[in-house]
Formats: sequence, C-alpha cells, structure tokens
Amino acid sequence: MSEAEPILFEPRNGEYYQRGDYEHVCSQQPLPMDELPEYLCALPGWTPPKLWLAWPRDLGILLKTVEKVYPSLIIRTHRREGEPLRTSVCALPRAIRRDFVPDPDFHECVQLVTVALENGEQVAAIAVGCTRIGMLSAKAIGEIQAKLGFEEPPKWCIDPHFWKWRQQTLLSGRIMDVCHSKAPSTKTGVDTTNCENNFRTTFWEHYVSLFLEMIDFTDSVVWLSSLPSMRS
Repeated sequence: MSEAEPILFEPRNGEYYQRGDYEHVCSQQPLPMDELPEYLCALPGWTPPKLWLAWPRDLGILLKTVEKVYPSLIIRTHRREGEPLRTSVCALPRAIRRDFVPDPDFHECVQLVTVALENGEQVAAIAVGCTRIGMLSAKAIGEIQAKLGFEEPPKWCIDPHFWKWRQQTLLSGRIMDVCHSKAPSTKTGVDTTNCENNFRTTFWEHYVSLFLEMIDFTDSVVWLSSLPSMRS
C-alpha cells in the first residue's frame, strides 16, 4: 500500500477520532463483497472496525420478506386484526441456518444485526458473514439471496457500535482493546507498532477507557495512533 493511500475508516486527522468522524467513517462504506481489504480482517496490534456482510433492510421490508418466503414464522396479534408482529423477523436467521448452513461452525455467520448506512443511519440487516467471524461460501450466499428474493449480493457494512480502529495492549497476559484521548507523538522516536512496550497508562485510565468503549460515545475523542505497519 502506498504511503499516500488512505486507510479505510481512520480519523480525518489521521491520529484520533473526534466529533463528526462517525459520519465520515460511514460515508466510506458499504464495500462490495469481493473488495474487502485484508487489513480489515486482521492486523497485528490492532482491532479493526467490525463489518458485517449483509443486506441492510428496513424492518418492515424484512417482515414482508418473511411473510413471503417463510410464512410459518409469522406471529400475529388478534388485537390488530391479525397483523404480523415485527418480532417474527427474529426467527429468520434460524430458518436460514436450517436450510442453507448444515455446518454448525458457520451458524454464527447468519444473524439479524444492526448496521450503519452511508449517512450514518442505523438499520436492520440479515448478515451472512463478519470480519471477526468469517463468511459463508459464495454458493450458500447465492442460494440465500435467491431464497429471500434480493436483487443484489450482500455488501460489507460497518457495525455502528464498533466503527473505530483500536490499538491493543497486553494486560495480565490478556490482549485487550484500549482507547485514550491522546496519542504518543511519532516525532519522539517511539515505536508505536509495539503496543505492549509503548502504551503507558494507569489502571484508572485503563478502566475509564474500557468504560467509554462499553457505552460507546459516538462523538467522544478516542485515541488512535498512526498505522505505520499498514502504510509500508
């Protein structure tokens, strides 16, 4: 990758996330199924943003899909003249796994998830893969697409709860994601590729960072160092 080529989903200033970066990140996706950069699946010392290989759809549209292709899954209420309940959509992944995914090891790939659109809006989606799990075969994906009546193949869509790059640190022998308000300056000669030796923080700062990650402040300033190993 050339030095001038930008890294997908990095902050606009190249160092740390701040207000407005969520919309900036969302505008760079979805990605075509066969155009996913390898570094978004795994990069030593880093946890990339999480992407789902999915079909984003309004929940009402998904409900109509279930009514058409899996009518037995529909749950209705008599208080509304038998109108189908949107919760019926929750059973769709289980039906897909039963019909198209015989190997239990790949069942986790098929889920009803939430993804972000290009404008940052969050919608439901039927996923058949994930950058942190794996994906179904092209054959199985094609069969599922035909069954659901979707015209286009799924695309890689970002998870609105895990849209930031995170550097990892080693704590008590366990790899953990960390966030911080500042990044060490690359002008000091510090090797930012070795997070175990170069990341310095108190236990208090560490747990505050994990707390911020847990509640996911979209507009908070989150630490991100440069990615030298990705720009070589």
